[in-house]
Amino acid sequence: MNIIKNPKFKFIERRKLAFTCSAILLLAGIISLIVKGGPSYSIDFEGGTLIQLRFLKPVDTAVLRHSLESIGYGDATIQEFGSPREVLIRVKQAKKSKTSQESLVPEIVGAIRAVFDKQIGKGRTIDINAIGPKELALDLGTLSVFKDNQEGAEKLAKKIVERRNALGGLFPSVSALLSVPGIPAEAADYFKNKAYASNLIVVRQEMVGPKVGKDLRGKAILSIFWAMLGILIYVSVRFRFRFAVAAVVALIHDVSITVGLFSLFNREFSLTVVAALLTIVGYSLNDTIVVYDRIRENSKSMRHLPYAQQLNTSINLTLSRTLLTSFTTFIVVLALFVLGGEVIRDFAFALMIGVVVGTYSSIFVASPIVYEWEMHSKKRRKRKQIASGRPAAQAAGLPKRRR
Repeated sequence: MNIIKNPKFKFIERRKLAFTCSAILLLAGIISLIVKGGPSYSIDFEGGTLIQLRFLKPVDTAVLRHSLESIGYGDATIQEFGSPREVLIRVKQAKKSKTSQESLVPEIVGAIRAVFDKQIGKGRTIDINAIGPKELALDLGTLSVFKDNQEGAEKLAKKIVERRNALGGLFPSVSALLSVPGIPAEAADYFKNKAYASNLIVVRQEMVGPKVGKDLRGKAILSIFWAMLGILIYVSVRFRFRFAVAAVVALIHDVSITVGLFSLFNREFSLTVVAALLTIVGYSLNDTIVVYDRIRENSKSMRHLPYAQQLNTSINLTLSRTLLTSFTTFIVVLALFVLGGEVIRDFAFALMIGVVVGTYSSIFVASPIVYEWEMHSKKRRKRKQIASGRPAAQAAGLPKRRR
């Protein structure tokens, strides 16, 4: 399918403009990284604590921020996660030297509960929104109705937790729990007297030590380095060394621009983003290899034509395929970015940049570098051959005329 009929664009002739655009983007990213002191590393790389909370009602992040400021964590990152009722709290490092990572989560959650559960649970011991099925079964097992029927207590506990999950993980009140069918009268009285429904629960908590984060950062850099080295060797074997160098330069160009734009848009650099960068490397290389294959084919049938024309023709012949593939991929990645949720958003954002920049580099970076290298090699051969006294035609690398 050709979306552009008989294209005859002169890409090589516009290489200087393309190089200028690339330089501007790279420079903007570098300046942003310098001003901000490097990428905004996530907890994966910098170490710290992540807490995901779910609230009964939409939460005001300003109130959350104030509660964290009261215990010295005002610089923690707070963001909505999927819905206004869920938030992610990221603390990159403990600000108090006496606070360990293990005690950080209870301290933060306790400060938040002091605000959102202030008038709840006084004189009561069972939080029906935080208790697990095993603990609940043990509590129910202390009742006379379940004294010789622990299995019955476990079944009821499981039924209660299933109803809670169906309500989004939170009972709005103890009355909502009592509506679960099959609760004996003794158990109902027990819940009325002992239980309360908190306004929030901890959905997830993760902790990464600073040493682990530093180690992950080093491994992430090494993974990209080894990928580039492998590509250099592969393309050198399949094509020529100059093609390999041009391909790797284009890939470094793509990765660098992506990292720079992450800095410009204040997005976090995480392990997910590293996975996206490696995906970009593979995607961009695929486009470049397609162009290289056509260049190799045309170099035999178009040997009599100028090298710039050979490259332009090769790029034009693959242009429809490149644009169509990139467009369909971009649409899918855009859908992931818009609809995929917060967890995958940074990954999708990186791929959106990578698809566009990778397509651009396979046309305006890799092939023009091959052209510049070829022209430089011809000039160098010409100088050497002229210096040795050989004819100009041979010095220019042209075949000898048959007499």
